[in-house]
Amino acid sequence: MNSTLGRKLTDGLLARLDFDYACNRGHSFGEYHLHGVVNEVISANIDPKMMRVHANFAHSAIARKDPERGRHPELDFYIQSRDGTAPSVCAEVKWAGSSHASAKRVLLDVIRLALVKQSEPSTECLFILAGGNAELRKLLLVPPLATEQRGSRGLLERPRATKDPRKRSFPLVAAGVPITIIDKEAQEFLTMPNKVSTTLVTPAAFDTKRWQSLVWRVSV
Repeated sequence: MNSTLGRKLTDGLLARLDFDYACNRGHSFGEYHLHGVVNEVISANIDPKMMRVHANFAHSAIARKDPERGRHPELDFYIQSRDGTAPSVCAEVKWAGSSHASAKRVLLDVIRLALVKQSEPSTECLFILAGGNAELRKLLLVPPLATEQRGSRGLLERPRATKDPRKRSFPLVAAGVPITIIDKEAQEFLTMPNKVSTTLVTPAAFDTKRWQSLVWRVSV
């Protein structure tokens, strides 16, 4: 499952968005709708006797330093082997165009996935971004998701029909200090990786009409 789930999500989400739009359900599109579709794709690709899907899972790797300070951070999805014999999968999900889908919040989602990957190297960690074409492209042009200046590298690679995806590393710590955009949030984490790496899962369709769904694998 792990090796194919990313591609099934990117293709399945796009197909479902197109289908639901044709059924006049576009008014309900947003992060809540997207979470439901992600849950369907995941659940259809696991054996429920072997794996269990957790939504809003408070993983120990992303816990705050101060356990008494508010609600613990949660992963959108955590798929766990019931007997511990199979690798886990976790995912964070964003709907482009929502108030929750800022470049900074995307970066924090990716960092949470990296922290899980750091604590559980066998876990497949996926960041999922979907939404209208215009909103998604606009978000991916905002630093640090995109390159801020010549010679630097953005966090997330955009799909190109003429270019195969490559693993992209993004620094989180410079000279021993977390980068400015996350300096306050970094104090909340138990640990902070020096970098995070992302690899785009190639979508089946590049020039889509209305909607797009993209998935990146996250590592450290």
